[in-house]
Amino acid sequence: MKRTAWSFFEDVLFPPRCAGCGGETETNRFPLCSSCNRALARNDSFFCPVCRNRIPYRGNACHESAGYAFGAAVDFNDPAAHRIIHALKYENRQYAAIPMGATIAEYVSATASFDPEDADAVVPVPIHGKKLAERGYNQSFLIAKSFARNAGIPSEKVLCRAVVKSRETRSQTLCVTVKERRENVRGSFSVASPEKIRDKNIIIIDDVYTTGATAEELAKTLKRCGAKTVLALTFAKT
Repeated sequence: MKRTAWSFFEDVLFPPRCAGCGGETETNRFPLCSSCNRALARNDSFFCPVCRNRIPYRGNACHESAGYAFGAAVDFNDPAAHRIIHALKYENRQYAAIPMGATIAEYVSATASFDPEDADAVVPVPIHGKKLAERGYNQSFLIAKSFARNAGIPSEKVLCRAVVKSRETRSQTLCVTVKERRENVRGSFSVASPEKIRDKNIIIIDDVYTTGATAEELAKTLKRCGAKTVLALTFAKT
């Protein structure tokens, strides 16, 4: 990877470490060693949110009632993927978002029959203000920025405030069933800038797709606001 003068000095001042294994890596601009990068087994299809069948991307799922399709670059049970996600969400290693976003862009380029540059907006899954204050950052926004940069999408299309988490919810990890997860996030999102959503092709970005409750609720919110199409992209899926 080509390095600028600033990135060279940045690497000297802050020795780059792999977001996966913690070992030495080439540069902070892509903090994933070649071993961990190779260990990530990429998916080669998109998925239907209803039946989880592998599908080609044609703008929707095989069950049209879903209202959106989703793609996940890797599987959550991949040890390397699990380490990277944990580093980003729970160890304050924000640079882990860089390879995650790049991996999503690479996956989309190799898998989808559409050009990400045709997307009108990229919406990172928002977190509530209280959670943002506690963590200090929204991991989905960091991933979205890296994804957009690697997919050739202008940075101004990454909308960090157009959609907000208007109601505080419990962590989805504390909800045992799919029904509990859906109830937990129901009505928790709202659109702050409808003009940026209406009649637009939207890409949702998140770290992990588990039951799909969060993506489903956010997609419904965007569709009610008039979004033309919604595609949910994540780094991993369970």
